[in-house]
Amino acid sequence: MTAVQRFSIWSVVVSVFIIGGFAAGAGERQKVDELIGKLGERDWQNAVDALAKIGEPAVESLILTLRDRSVKTWIVHARAVNTLAKIGSQRAVEAVVKSVEDAGLNQYVRGSAVLAVAEIKPKEAAEVLSRVSRDKNQFVRWKCAQALGILGKKEGTDTLVRILSDEDKYVRAAAARSLGQVKSENAGDDLINALKDEHWLVRLNVREALLQIGEAIDDRLIAALKDKNSSVRWQTACVLGRIKSDKAIKPLIEALADADWMVRDEAAVALTKFDSGKVTEPLGDALNDKSDYIREGAGWILDQIKSNRVIKEEPSRGMTSRKIPPEKIYCGQNVYPCYPATLDAKPDIPSPYTTLGAVEVVTAFTKEGKYVLVPVTVENGKPLNYKQNQWGKGRQLEVDADDFPTLARTGLHSDAELSRTKMITGRSIVEIAELGRPGRSSGAGFMSDDEDIISILRGDNYLVMKLGLRHPQTARPLFHIWNMIVRDVELNRLGRFWEHFEYILYNGQKVFLKGGGSKGWQESLFDDEILGKFQIEIWREPNQDDKAFLLKKYPDLANDQMAAMLKKLSHIYTGEMVPYYIMRYGFYEGHTDYRADPVAIAWIFGLKSLEQIEAEFDGRLEEVLTQHFTREAFTRN
Repeated sequence: MTAVQRFSIWSVVVSVFIIGGFAAGAGERQKVDELIGKLGERDWQNAVDALAKIGEPAVESLILTLRDRSVKTWIVHARAVNTLAKIGSQRAVEAVVKSVEDAGLNQYVRGSAVLAVAEIKPKEAAEVLSRVSRDKNQFVRWKCAQALGILGKKEGTDTLVRILSDEDKYVRAAAARSLGQVKSENAGDDLINALKDEHWLVRLNVREALLQIGEAIDDRLIAALKDKNSSVRWQTACVLGRIKSDKAIKPLIEALADADWMVRDEAAVALTKFDSGKVTEPLGDALNDKSDYIREGAGWILDQIKSNRVIKEEPSRGMTSRKIPPEKIYCGQNVYPCYPATLDAKPDIPSPYTTLGAVEVVTAFTKEGKYVLVPVTVENGKPLNYKQNQWGKGRQLEVDADDFPTLARTGLHSDAELSRTKMITGRSIVEIAELGRPGRSSGAGFMSDDEDIISILRGDNYLVMKLGLRHPQTARPLFHIWNMIVRDVELNRLGRFWEHFEYILYNGQKVFLKGGGSKGWQESLFDDEILGKFQIEIWREPNQDDKAFLLKKYPDLANDQMAAMLKKLSHIYTGEMVPYYIMRYGFYEGHTDYRADPVAIAWIFGLKSLEQIEAEFDGRLEEVLTQHFTREAFTRN
């Protein structure tokens, strides 16, 4: 073989390798481009995983995707950032870091990049996040505050302390949470000062952060028990009770004499959380203190210790007594089919009606012009837990006998018990007030800003007692309506809105109703299993005689005042949480748009006539329906 021949053969071999390499590279680039094209589709996660597996060869195309401002949806950019972070090569990380400060990218993309920086932790992470914490975009600053907590480095403390004063409440709340994750005791004073923040979520996260830092700052927390701001004092007492530092026992006992009831109550609850062997002796000494408040508080704490009520136990779940809904109802000589079967004529049966077998039934009229008999027995049933997609009746017969033994025994509260109550379900009444007011754990709130849980329980207990009723009696009709919804769930007839019933007949009255669910759920105000998902509107139309009666009794009311009083008397906007609350705690919610007023319940469902209600309140019906239950204003006239 000549040299020329050998050269020709070698050239062919090299060419094959080069062409093959280009072909392979082109094929890989094509695959990368195809996968990037899927980042905006439903199977995007598979695309991310595949691109991450390809690794460095995909980086350039992902960077070009980030630079491409013609991409119609920001989600593609965000997933490109996450993919680069997952690849984790030097070029990929540099691209992620650069995206953090790229103002041309959508805020959600930058937010994803911020969190990615915290996860991959490049050496410049703290410096980059510090710069971005001053960004004009609120969402980016919020993600930055979260990222500094994920980063977990104490060099980020100064940045977090600075943004603890950010103009945006969610940024401040995230900064507080992250300071707890970092556990920097250097931030203790700043966190204590942040207990004065105007927003409840910030204060909540600050308390959790102080708890996570713990005994390292207990001296500063003890000093804060003397702060001029009463909100700082009660929150500090709350944190000290959870830290359980021995040094805090004496200062907390002294706080039992605080001028503010919230501080006194929270200090008392805090002391119940300590080991009984450490607090019994100093509390015994406090029984002889010259301060009435200290003696009273010490006595209450010792009672809690003696009754072994300090650590909240799981509430008794009771026996599940659910009856299988019957197919037929027997009433005298008549036999009627049960819902979903329909009737053309109104059945000759009372509504509500209880059979000999203790099945409770209501008569309803549908939008299609038919009558139905719906089994609505109030009972303990299968769990009701939206988090686990469980749609049973739950614990409808349960009463909180631990906190309210008289309520469990008689159906009404004891005023003496209420006056001594500082915890419900193990949650302090101060925390319940903090969570329950508007804009806190619920937008509308469970009570108005000037109410607290004990004043509401007292106020409604008074109303129910004046009406000659018991709390289980007012809970029952609301349970009946809720159990109609539960029955529709069982029959797979519940849609987004619950509107196929026109009205139910109840004690001779037409009670109109409609409702609808939401995508999420509302957490309970108490430490219990109760959740909320539905908004239910219930009303009864006042007739001309009702209106004439009220006009005669209240001639001085302006037209708008009369209309407002009629609306409060005849309409209830509520949810499924309320009947459980009424039965278990005697709680109808405070004066918000979602209050189930016991006077309205009594009239709407025909438990009491308008004349009977007016006779009990004698010219004060408007006041009764509108007056807030504050500690100062509520009196029993």
